[in-house]
Amino acid sequence: MQVKRVAILKEFCRKKNGSFAGAFLSQKLLHQLIVVDRIKTIYCYIPKTGCTTTKFAMYNLQHGTNESNADHQLGWIHKQHFKLLSSYSNRDADMRLATYNKLMVVRDPLERLASAWLDKFINNPRRFSYIKRFQQKTVFKSGFRNRRPAGRTSNGVPPIPFRDFIRSIIDKIYLDVHWEPFFSLCAPCQVEYDFIAHTDTLVEDLRLFFHKIGVVGKDGILPRQHPTRAKTGFGNTFREVPTEDIRRIGEIYKPDFDMFGRSFDEDSVLIEHGRRDV
Repeated sequence: MQVKRVAILKEFCRKKNGSFAGAFLSQKLLHQLIVVDRIKTIYCYIPKTGCTTTKFAMYNLQHGTNESNADHQLGWIHKQHFKLLSSYSNRDADMRLATYNKLMVVRDPLERLASAWLDKFINNPRRFSYIKRFQQKTVFKSGFRNRRPAGRTSNGVPPIPFRDFIRSIIDKIYLDVHWEPFFSLCAPCQVEYDFIAHTDTLVEDLRLFFHKIGVVGKDGILPRQHPTRAKTGFGNTFREVPTEDIRRIGEIYKPDFDMFGRSFDEDSVLIEHGRRDV
């Protein structure tokens, strides 16, 4: 499966003939690449792709610890100091890119959008800052006026409906790293990633990654695999989004679908099932 995933990515980059290469080692890319020197690994951090689980794994392998999400307050791992490729000299960064294992974790792009909305606008205790920012950015845009106050209304309707969230991405009103495309964050046609994990098989994939890089006896730092909330209600989340907007969002994330062997058509079928089940 790893051979297949890497081959799909390489074939995509070959067909695009450098159009996704861009300026090598941009500052944004340098700040997305976490370096774990102890296991000679570079991990491209993509929010909403199992990054909490993966960051805990990288932290524990770097420090020889056995920390878990259950032992800490929400968001603890994201406040820890991780060494980024940007902290190295150009020479040392190039050496690590050439010799270290390079890991990426990806996810179905539309499922990731559903997860980002659920986390940032519905379930997260800190959601109000995202809601306020959304309202500030969209208040002067037609079609987004008179938004509901921050917090659920008495009938349970969210202050930022999912369809409005999707529209804000299409219209480039509210850009954020939590829903920025994979190809923009990790430059998969620039960096030669040799291991691609998927969120829906993350624990199994990380276990295989440990084996590949020669890390033994560390399976205990991995949690159990659980279905994500976004995955279990995927079709229902998108059912109120107009078909044309779904098509347009599919175009925006098309490289993410194609690079990693995902199918927008299959997602569309799930969404249509969600509409019919209403």
